[in-house]
Amino acid sequence: MPSEPSAVLGFRPHTYWTAVVALAGPPTSPRVIERRRMVFAIGTERFVYHQAAEADPGKAEPLIAATRAATVANAAGDIATLVADLQRDGVRVRRAVVPAGAARGGPGKPGGNPAGALAHPCGRGELLSRRHRRGLRGRRA
Repeated sequence: MPSEPSAVLGFRPHTYWTAVVALAGPPTSPRVIERRRMVFAIGTERFVYHQAAEADPGKAEPLIAATRAATVANAAGDIATLVADLQRDGVRVRRAVVPAGAARGGPGKPGGNPAGALAHPCGRGELLSRRHRRGLRGRRA
C-alpha cells in the first residue's frame, strides 16, 4: 500500500507578508503543488514601530504587543488554512522551512546589513520565523 503524499512548506519572508510554497516529490526533483502569498500585517498593523516611536510614553509597548499578537494570529490562521487545504487534497505536511537571514545576505554575509534580518523590527527573518513556528505549533505538520 503506497504511503500518503507528503509536502514540505517553504516560507520566504518579506516585510508584512510571506511567500509560501508546498513542495512534493523526491528531494532530487521536487514539484510545486501549491503557492500562496500570506499577508499577516494589514492596515494599522503596518509600520507599528514608527507609530510606537511617536506614541505617548507607556503606550508604545502595549501597541507593539497588540500588533505582534494580531500578526501572529493572522499568520497562524493562514498556515492552518493552507495545511487544511493540503490535507483535504490528501497531502500531509511533514516539515516547514524558513530562511534564517535576509534575501541579500543576512548577518555578516556579503550584500546584507551587518545586523541583518535579526534587527529588522517589521517582521522579516527571525521574527517571522518565530511567527511561522507559532503558527505551526499544535498542528500535525
